[in-house]
Amino acid sequence: MESRESNGNKIFIGVIILIIGGIIVWLITHFILVPKFDSESEKNENCQTTHTVTQSEFSNQPTDSGANTTSELLTETTQTIEQPPMPIALQSLTNIASGGRLPFTSNTVTDNYGNEYNGSFVGNTNLSYMVLLDYNFSRFQAVFYIREGRTTDRLATLTIFLDDNEIYRVSLDKTSRPHEIDIDISDGNIFTIRISEQGFRSHISNAVLYP
Repeated sequence: MESRESNGNKIFIGVIILIIGGIIVWLITHFILVPKFDSESEKNENCQTTHTVTQSEFSNQPTDSGANTTSELLTETTQTIEQPPMPIALQSLTNIASGGRLPFTSNTVTDNYGNEYNGSFVGNTNLSYMVLLDYNFSRFQAVFYIREGRTTDRLATLTIFLDDNEIYRVSLDKTSRPHEIDIDISDGNIFTIRISEQGFRSHISNAVLYP
């Protein structure tokens, strides 16, 4: 009797162990391994999605051909910008006048209204400055003025010639304001400025020729 009871207990314990083991396997399968697999699958899906977006963005980027076109347009735009011509100071050209020559001084000069000029042609009695243009210049600009301290009421006159033809004349007295000159000289070869016999203390500054 005792042997049968002992065998029955062993069978009962074995069944209990099998049941408990099955429960443990079921729990491991459904609550531990499955979420892990789902997590790995989700990660793979995210990686694929990210990669797809990157490829899509890349496909929308401009090609090398477009970049070259932009570069060519910028180059063409830069080439079409024309730089303004640089003026040439009149005193830098050789004075070829045969008579009295108009001198140039680099000293600072003040006119009768307090304006200062760095360098000027100094007017006196019938002095000229004559240069050969060789048809390389189109405009002449300068300022004609009376230097401070002039007391005579007589007029100081500046006359400009192009190939011995008078093209410009202006006269100032001791109360006159500085006079700006801007004239076309494109049709001439010999350019001459001349100050009259009453030109004492009259000056010409900022005298330039434009190509």
